[in-house]
Amino acid sequence: MKTHIYLNEGDGNFFGYVPSKHAPHLKYVTAFTQPDARDDIAALELAFQVGNGADPESDVLYYNHGVRSISVGDVIAIERDGALTAFACASMGWEPVDPQSLPPVPVSERIS
Repeated sequence: MKTHIYLNEGDGNFFGYVPSKHAPHLKYVTAFTQPDARDDIAALELAFQVGNGADPESDVLYYNHGVRSISVGDVIAIERDGALTAFACASMGWEPVDPQSLPPVPVSERIS
């Protein structure tokens, strides 16, 4: 399972993700492989921990790319068995996002 991180650089991004307003402002920053989680929420929570320095591997997996912490309005996509699901970080929890609205995952970051 691979986790892809998109940071939202749009105006008002920290108020939440709005596809029509923020999709063009998503910046693909990195991906990392994580063990298969029992469900999407568990995978998202691990990605949030990595993207906020709460995981021992945060520097290697995330911060060495020179990026800010994951926050409200950012999007995490989970690639599992060739399928991509995506969620925006909300003020409390996660909101589903249409993965077709995201910038494409770079070929070098896709699971082969």
